Amino acid sequence: MLRRPHVLAFPYPAQGHVIPLLEISQCLVKHGVKVTFLNTDYNHKRVVNALGQNNYIGDQIKLVSIPDGMEPEGDRNDLGMLTKTMVRVMPEKLEELIENINRLENEKITCVVADGSMGWVMEVAEKMKLRRAAFWPAAAGLLALSFSVQRFLDDGIVDDNGTPVKQQMIQLAPTMAAIHSSKLVWACIGDFNTQKIVFDFTIDNNETIKKAERLICNSTYDLEPGALDLIPEFLPIGPLLSSNRLGNSAGYFWPEDSTCLKWLDQQQQNSVIYVAFGRLWLEFHNGRCEQWGAFPVLAVLCRPIPE
Repeated sequence: MLRRPHVLAFPYPAQGHVIPLLEISQCLVKHGVKVTFLNTDYNHKRVVNALGQNNYIGDQIKLVSIPDGMEPEGDRNDLGMLTKTMVRVMPEKLEELIENINRLENEKITCVVADGSMGWVMEVAEKMKLRRAAFWPAAAGLLALSFSVQRFLDDGIVDDNGTPVKQQMIQLAPTMAAIHSSKLVWACIGDFNTQKIVFDFTIDNNETIKKAERLICNSTYDLEPGALDLIPEFLPIGPLLSSNRLGNSAGYFWPEDSTCLKWLDQQQQNSVIYVAFGRLWLEFHNGRCEQWGAFPVLAVLCRPIPE
């Protein structure tokens, strides 16, 4: 009897990374693949608590977790600390988890699908002789910018710490929006030490992700043709929406809040655009709403909510 393929899915520990990879996992299950979905201990508890009695994930996806290396009360919004502890602690824990699963289960893990911002997972999977794929859940434009770090260094746009040396607009392709050098993802964190950690991690990740045998991203040529032309090795499979498979989304860190439905019901049909800012809510809070002028805005912000 043939055994099912068994995929270990491992997202970066942030809300906007967990949901789309879990969406991929649910699609894989529909094609007869067994999935073990791995979160950090901290986020695993949040996902399970948010699910409550709603079994949106189903019985074919097993939820497991490993420690992220931080103390239970640690600040996981501290990207510098989270990045350092993850890289130091989690590779060994990941290897132990895979070994335990493969020792105890008949359907052993055969493939790892991990977040594209955690290339070190590809190193562990390669060491354990597992098939491996990297998934980028965010915009392809951000991925293209991350892959352009060496070019920015060579052109003197940023220094070895990621600090912008030249204050200028950057446009990687004619059909891509230009971005100012001060708004590169690592440069607008605000804290130099964290900036340095994230910048160095980006450089390292650009190398380790090359160990993936398949590269996929949550985008489409209809939305980002220029960016995707810059990273042809990535196959666009987006947008990943639960509505595309007639199912329910899962993987949220907080219980569902329906208080916005009354406001939404008062708007004209097809008049609302959904924008989730996630960790970038501070950028939104600092005057970004003004760009929409008189348009009504329903902001989706990452907790804690700003005053």
